[in-house]
Formats: sequence, C-alpha cells, structure tokens
Amino acid sequence: DSLEGNKDPWPPACPPLEPISQAEVDVFFETNSALHLALIFENANSYVGREVTLDLLQFENIAVRRVLDSETSLVTKLG
Repeated sequence: DSLEGNKDPWPPACPPLEPISQAEVDVFFETNSALHLALIFENANSYVGREVTLDLLQFENIAVRRVLDSETSLVTKLG
C-alpha cells in the first residue's frame, strides 16, 4: 500500500503494480514487447498479484498485471 501511495517517480526497472483496466488490456500488445500477459484476478486487499508480478520479473517475454474484482468488464470477459 505504501509503495503504491508513493508520489515519487518509479525507478525504470520497477514493474507496474497498480491494477490494469480493460482499455489497457485491449492495447497491451501494441504498447509492450512481452509475448505473454498473465492476469491475476483479485480483490483490492490482496497482495498475490503484486507478489507474482515481482516473482516473475526475472523471466523474459511475460508480463503480469493485476485485475481487481471491481473491473467488472474484465472479470466478466476473462475471469
């Protein structure tokens, strides 16, 4: 929580830990070089998505993003 609340610029190597939106998923492969996208569906109080994002950072060609259960369009479509 304190990491995401930080107002300072993120270091360049730090992966995005904030939740992804439907619009961002729709254009993900147009704006990123990763070959695979893993979406972790979770509630706002969960840290699983952030932990998995950091754990998989060492692997190339895969990106991990969090989807909150409040993002109903993505949950309905993919969840």
